Amino acid sequence: MDAPDRAGSPATAAPAAVVFVVDDDEAVRDSLQLLLQSEGFEVVGFASCAAALAAIDAARPTCLLLDLHLPGAGGLELLAMLAARDIRVPVVMITGRIDRETRLRALASGADAVLEKPLDHAALVGAIERVRRAVAPA
Repeated sequence: MDAPDRAGSPATAAPAAVVFVVDDDEAVRDSLQLLLQSEGFEVVGFASCAAALAAIDAARPTCLLLDLHLPGAGGLELLAMLAARDIRVPVVMITGRIDRETRLRALASGADAVLEKPLDHAALVGAIERVRRAVAPA
């Protein structure tokens, strides 16, 4: 499924931060959407980099939660596409398997943080908040 899945966020005084979740595993994507929604984020899920890239052109998310290993264009390729378009979005890269070299390559390619699955709830929310603050306008 390449169409976005939108999960609403609770009503708050300030607009909710929008997180794009890009993961080809529907169960993981749905779980992350529910988790982040419970933390007050507005979440839009995508099964592919192509679908996420098209949506990023229309509306910039506050943060991109991006799986490293995806069919077709993977997470590193999406980072390269964003850089080529001069699009800066805070990125938390997630993966089920990571080594030091791949972690360094992801960070050098534009990821702001890299987390290994299974994801710790507090570490995930903390990483999203940190990367959002790091690139927020002064």
